[in-house]
Amino acid sequence: MHWYDWAGIGVLATMAAALIILFPLSIGKNLAQGHRYRKKLADRIEHLPMGRMLQKLGIDEYKFLHEQDGVHLKQEISRCETCEVKEKCEEELNSHERLETKDIAYCPNRDALEESVKTQTG
Repeated sequence: MHWYDWAGIGVLATMAAALIILFPLSIGKNLAQGHRYRKKLADRIEHLPMGRMLQKLGIDEYKFLHEQDGVHLKQEISRCETCEVKEKCEEELNSHERLETKDIAYCPNRDALEESVKTQTG
């Protein structure tokens, strides 16, 4: 073997070692970022009627936050924040121990909530 063959092998070995070390670090960093992002979404939901709505529908908030992609979650939270029927929502939440999706026909997030109920109850 020539010296340049060994140099090529050395470069490949260095690249492989870097990949082996950096790839898991990158995955760990992404997981931590995702956790922080969903924690922020959970904090936002907690201060909205949506948080109580999840409870009254029997939806596990943790599963709700982790079964959907972040873009859809953010849209649903935004719809709740800007909802024009919050009074109706609060009235329903205050007058029922449990809710069924048929009870929230007025809710702009009804479809997503109904899908989550179906997913979680099988």
